[in-house]
Amino acid sequence: MSTIVKFIKKYIIYVVICAFLISTAVFVYLNFKPATYRAAGKIMIYFLETNNNFSYYKPDITLTNSFAESINSRNFIDNLFKTAGVQLDEHSLNNLEKSIKTKVADDSNIINIEIYYENIDSLKSICDNFIDALNSSPLIIGSDLKIKIEVVDPLYVDSKPINPNPLGYALFTFLGILFVGLIIIYTFSPEKTK
Repeated sequence: MSTIVKFIKKYIIYVVICAFLISTAVFVYLNFKPATYRAAGKIMIYFLETNNNFSYYKPDITLTNSFAESINSRNFIDNLFKTAGVQLDEHSLNNLEKSIKTKVADDSNIINIEIYYENIDSLKSICDNFIDALNSSPLIIGSDLKIKIEVVDPLYVDSKPINPNPLGYALFTFLGILFVGLIIIYTFSPEKTK
């Protein structure tokens, strides 16, 4: 047992230095990463159907799923950002599809929407123009389909960024590397390799 302790004492400093350097890099990266803000809301979609010269709006699960997928398309998101007057840099253009997430709620005509952006004022403008962009984008589901959009929950922008806590992640990284390092040192100690 004393040989293992001596072996750990001999190499623990290297594990601590390695853990410190990597956790410092994690802290610096997360600390200087731009804050990301989130907006969330729900909309309900109805589609116009004509039957015996009588027109009415009704829900359609299949079309709602297609509609939700179309909201994630680069063309719609690009149109939305332009409608909101938000200039996109090269980084944002490359990550455009990640800026909006949609999910249809349990085989219904309700779509949960989340929008992510680094500038809170621009995000508020995007949310303000979201329904207008939906109504003015016939290519989203085809120009021959008429839709009615009802807002269930208006898009609400969280004032607090969603980025992780840099100090917490750095500490977690440090302890994780320290733990793994001790296991490796113990595994390759002289008494264990006999």
